Amino acid sequence: MPVVAAGGKLALAFAIIGIVAATFGAALETTLSGGYILAPIPRLDLGQVPPTRPGGTVHVVMFVAVVAGAAVLFTGVDPIMVTEYSVVFSAIALPLTYLPILIVANDPQYRVIRPTGG
Repeated sequence: MPVVAAGGKLALAFAIIGIVAATFGAALETTLSGGYILAPIPRLDLGQVPPTRPGGTVHVVMFVAVVAGAAVLFTGVDPIMVTEYSVVFSAIALPLTYLPILIVANDPQYRVIRPTGG
């Protein structure tokens, strides 16, 4: 335990608190992004003004996302291997996502000429 060797038990307590806070923050951000992804779906009250209907759909989406994440962890799969596979597949998909952006960015028809000067 290098943290204990370097700073003692108090440093270990701070490290544990930091790890828990970072993990909780990432979980919260992930569940909230699920709500934002579902926001364009009609009849869902995900923060639209005015709301389409009353209800706590955001909370349901967040709860389902947390339960789904916990269910994946309880299956016994190695989270490090899941992360490695997701990085490999995202690296495979990355050129397919950037290619349309590069094509449009190099098309003179889509270029916007902004006036300069003050």
